[in-house]
Amino acid sequence: MAIPSKYSSVGLLTADRRKVLASGATTKKPKPVEYIYRRINDKVNNAKERMKEEIGMISMDSKKETNAISAYVLTSRLQGAFNPDDMDMDALQLVHRETFIVSGNMSYLIVDTNFILSHLNVLDELRNLAEEHRLRMVIPTTVVQELDGLKNSKTRREKGNSVSLTSIGQLARWANDWIYNCFAKKDPAVIGQALDQRINRLAVKDDAILDCALYIQRTNPKTLQVLLTNDKNLCTKALLNELLTVSYRDGMTAAKIALMISHENFHRFGRIQEQKVVRERRIEVPDYTTQRYEEVIYNEVLQLTKSMIQHCMKLSYGEELDLVRGYDISKAASLVDVADIISRFWRTVFNQYFGSTTYRSQFASKSPSLEYCYKPTDKETLDDFITFWSGFLEALIQKE
Repeated sequence: MAIPSKYSSVGLLTADRRKVLASGATTKKPKPVEYIYRRINDKVNNAKERMKEEIGMISMDSKKETNAISAYVLTSRLQGAFNPDDMDMDALQLVHRETFIVSGNMSYLIVDTNFILSHLNVLDELRNLAEEHRLRMVIPTTVVQELDGLKNSKTRREKGNSVSLTSIGQLARWANDWIYNCFAKKDPAVIGQALDQRINRLAVKDDAILDCALYIQRTNPKTLQVLLTNDKNLCTKALLNELLTVSYRDGMTAAKIALMISHENFHRFGRIQEQKVVRERRIEVPDYTTQRYEEVIYNEVLQLTKSMIQHCMKLSYGEELDLVRGYDISKAASLVDVADIISRFWRTVFNQYFGSTTYRSQFASKSPSLEYCYKPTDKETLDDFITFWSGFLEALIQKE
């Protein structure tokens, strides 16, 4: 069969001859605006207006809404929008024995940031069902930090391509308030992750949430661990580590989640009686070795000495202190700098505080001795350092 053309045997219709033919890809029509973000924003604003000072127990009740929230959290993580507090990586561990009662067939629900933002009402209902189904929800440290960062989120977004910063911030504040209320009331259904409850202390972002779940799995045998998250990648990691997951599904309710988890627990472990357990818990404490004590003491002495020098200079010069040439206590970064100031102003300011003491020989010359101006290196030099500067500060204070 011949292809229609004015050059072929079948020819071409007159109407078709007037059409303009273009080569290459056709221009795509713009897609209609996705109103899912507007719906979320409206839902949050309406709840905020309705609830006033109360916590807005709203739910993202569609897959698209849930995905939008999850995408926002994931983007924030990837962009490094969260700045968790620095943790001490050089910590000692003390072994602490604790005895506690474990309810039979206990299940731990580890909550991800995207889940608490999207389904706070579901979590609150699970809290009410916790005693009946023996549930305990765990809020990882990373989730608390991320919620804190999202409260005043400044993550850049493209217009119409994300949930508004105001809505995310409000959802984060409601989640924070809910967590705080549960902790303040010491609700046994909601617990937090202590800083020592970690396996990999270097884990961050969603890996830190997974690490929290794995710690509970390791330290609580014959219990069920379920990760509540809408992050598919985190779900995959959890399943690879034999953790169950719950993500949003149409028709999801707290009652269905609680019943499913309860059935799975009994299926795996049978009926477990309440029992008393003695467990060793390793609690991390700061590693204050001699070197670290020396650094802390040095910095404390530096700050106290700078404060007293400023006080003495102010007494001597009054309002004209700002006009004194070459004096700026804020620029003194070490005790060497401090010694230089004391020496330069010894006759006019500091001489009156000291008699014929070691401090006169130390600071009266233009080139002061720097013997006690460096960080101590051992216990003996630390003792001498403390004795010297304590006497110096006492002399200034007693004169006042």
